[in-house]
Amino acid sequence: MRALVETDIPILKDIHARFYSEQFDFPDFLHHFLHPFVICSDNGNIITAGGIVPIAEVIILTDKSYSVRARQTALKDMLGITRFLAAKIGYTRLHAFVQDPIWKTHLLDTGFTASKGDCLNIGV
Repeated sequence: MRALVETDIPILKDIHARFYSEQFDFPDFLHHFLHPFVICSDNGNIITAGGIVPIAEVIILTDKSYSVRARQTALKDMLGITRFLAAKIGYTRLHAFVQDPIWKTHLLDTGFTASKGDCLNIGV
């Protein structure tokens, strides 16, 4: 294991082009990653590269006793403010993890889109 360096980028772009270009855009390892690193074979070739990308997650609690109109207005206001704040500190995406299909529909109606792939998590 070693730190990912700028000269690794062409190699990683090749790996991405061969195996991942249809799945996701090439990651910007040199910006917004926390400690990007590579795992190399015994002869120094990169086997895998990665790191941690912090994400912005919006968590919203809504009093469902209010009218649909009031809740829609409040949601739009909430998302406007949280999007502004996330952008101000350098995030390019705002995430919401949803279990309620009705709430999911509301978020999709306000501009959220489905992520590529399934979201998985692991305890640390």
